[in-house]
Amino acid sequence: MAIRTNKIVRYLALFAMDFFLILVLFLFSCWASLGHDIFSPGFVPLIYVGLVWGFVLVLIFALCGFYRIAISRIGLFESLKIMFVGSLVDIVFYVLLFIMQNIEALRVPWVLNWRVFLLMVIVHIFACVAIRFAPRVLRAVKARLSNKSRSVKALLIGAGDAAKILIDESRTNPHSGRYFAGALDDDPKKWGTTIGGVRVYGDIASAGEWIEKLGIEEVILAIPSLTQQRYDEIVEMLSSTNARIRKIPMLNELDKLNEIKVVDISYRDLLGRPSFEIHEDRVASKYAGKTILITGGGGSIGGAIALSLLRLGAKKIVLLDHYENGVSDVASRARDLIRNESLGGSVSICLHSIRDEDLVRRDFEKYRPDYVFHCAAVKHVPLAEDHPLEAIRTNVMGTELLCKAALDYGVKEFFFLSTDKAIRPDSVMARTKRLGELCCAYYEGKGQTEFRAIRFGNVLASKGSVVTVFTKQIELGGPVTVTSEEASRYFFTLEDCVDLILESSTLEGKWGIYDLETGHSTSILSLAESLIRQAGYIPYKDIDVVVTGLRHGEASPKDVPYDRSKQIETGNHRIYAEIESHGDLYPEIASSLSKAKDDDSAREKLASIQDLA
Repeated sequence: MAIRTNKIVRYLALFAMDFFLILVLFLFSCWASLGHDIFSPGFVPLIYVGLVWGFVLVLIFALCGFYRIAISRIGLFESLKIMFVGSLVDIVFYVLLFIMQNIEALRVPWVLNWRVFLLMVIVHIFACVAIRFAPRVLRAVKARLSNKSRSVKALLIGAGDAAKILIDESRTNPHSGRYFAGALDDDPKKWGTTIGGVRVYGDIASAGEWIEKLGIEEVILAIPSLTQQRYDEIVEMLSSTNARIRKIPMLNELDKLNEIKVVDISYRDLLGRPSFEIHEDRVASKYAGKTILITGGGGSIGGAIALSLLRLGAKKIVLLDHYENGVSDVASRARDLIRNESLGGSVSICLHSIRDEDLVRRDFEKYRPDYVFHCAAVKHVPLAEDHPLEAIRTNVMGTELLCKAALDYGVKEFFFLSTDKAIRPDSVMARTKRLGELCCAYYEGKGQTEFRAIRFGNVLASKGSVVTVFTKQIELGGPVTVTSEEASRYFFTLEDCVDLILESSTLEGKWGIYDLETGHSTSILSLAESLIRQAGYIPYKDIDVVVTGLRHGEASPKDVPYDRSKQIETGNHRIYAEIESHGDLYPEIASSLSKAKDDDSAREKLASIQDLA
């Protein structure tokens, strides 16, 4: 009811303004043409003419729908339409008055000077538009003053249509929280010009200079048509500044150009490499209608694999994990997915450790899985160093229990999720993971089950990853702790990791190990600084970064020694394969490790193992 009342009030206000505008302008034109004679009694009909003129104008405006135009959305097209109709009404009335001068029965004792009338028309049509733009202008002035005094100072990368939309939005919204101090564009024709009142200073390569000179706090990439390569180059260049980096979605992510919103750049952007597209048809044809058991199903990777397989048509997902909160959360999300997307799959939980042989075999007996993704592990390097016996029992003995159960219950394929650290196993975690690979190699060929190991690097934003740790430290106000200034890691986004795992699981061939290509390594220090900027702070000023030194078991930063000459190209440039030839070493090593009774003896036995690489 209140909304309807407000509309009626707005309509009546516009009616009144248009009516009195033309009446006043007409009377003023009469005065300019006839002088003080208009105040004599013989010229009273002038007022009636003005009233009729105003009434007809308002009526025609209403019939044309001008009073239904939202003032907040009035644009060039609506303005031209109002100006055209308004001037047409004025001209028609002037012509009628001229005709009346030449008809004896209707002759009036006065006439408007055509020059004065022309001026009246010009003033009238612009005033009609100005009345409708006035609220927007007032809001823009208010927003500009508000944003300039209280908001972050931003720099636009790009000076095209998308940038103009952002500028207009910031000027009409007093709560935008952003004041644009300038723009940069690679088109030389735009240098020195303005866009929406914002000056274009120069090319994008000069961003660092202008960020410092203008005191920029936030940089917004406003070029939706950027190629991925150019986008990565700009993000990498801006990462060295102290400004927060944000962007608008790319063209393929936009629904409507006039609904552009500013969003944060993603973890994928921080890695600076393109995403990976999974061959969904091939993966779906393999797993549709199948039962898949996922150990570590409550973790980030296990949970993400479960959700992806459900979307691709898996009949049943069995989540095996001893951590009740994690596995319960994943199962809840999976059931929501099934319900919301009308999927045909189902989810079951097995709440226990992979080291419990009786329960493991009970699960395989009950669910008879077609495929197994073995994600469960002791994977944190310092924890594994402090608890080597636990790492052996989970990463080695637990893996062996699962391999035996997979063989006994006719699993088609068993995928062991390993780590790129197993290439050069110089820590407890890396050595136990490498032994898990050897275990799979040992059982390969001993039944119908095919065993594969899939190696990958660190996963951004997974539970316990540096991104998660850094984010929590930033939320607490810092400092952010980095182990070494030279430390670097090979990172995946969670989405990339899962897609590559599923893609590699569909490849043909008797390969023992799949190595997932991560591209170049990422500096941990640079990643920490980028995350601080993304949170809206300046590194070392608002939030400090402290180098703590390498933790127990961590190695100095080195490139992972992939020897691609010994690997097979799979047809996918991010997946390489190799044949595992050391599986025969496993039984003797496992027998020795099984005799370890405490952490000291476990650590000693692991250290004595040679030729694991």
